[in-house]
Amino acid sequence: MNPKHELHENWDGEIAHYDGGVLHRDDGGPARIRPSGLSEWYFRGRRHSYNGPAVIRPDGKKQYWIHGVQISKTEYDDLIGSHLHDPDADIYLHKAARRIQVMARLREIYKEFSDVVDRDLIAQVLVLEAISEIHEE
Repeated sequence: MNPKHELHENWDGEIAHYDGGVLHRDDGGPARIRPSGLSEWYFRGRRHSYNGPAVIRPDGKKQYWIHGVQISKTEYDDLIGSHLHDPDADIYLHKAARRIQVMARLREIYKEFSDVVDRDLIAQVLVLEAISEIHEE
């Protein structure tokens, strides 16, 4: 076990795994399990799981997160799920995670400037930036 790894069990029954002071677990299990039944997977302090949902709620609802960015189940299936067993999965998953982060940033920019400038113009610029960013990898 990693010497920085700490396992905490709170008075209310919450179990949490920390590494270097942030929620983190890399053995496939959830980094935090709450008494309500909520399970959350974290990697270096950010919700994250390549192997399925990063959040499973007590009612069975699931959320998919990659390096702190929430994505839909469809995005997960398209970008991650079908490539987990590829021989070059590590390379592909790194690129997919970067693509997700770029798209999340572009969504933020779009929201920030959508009231100021023409939305169609912003959308065109963001698409060009996304293409440029992805090709730089």
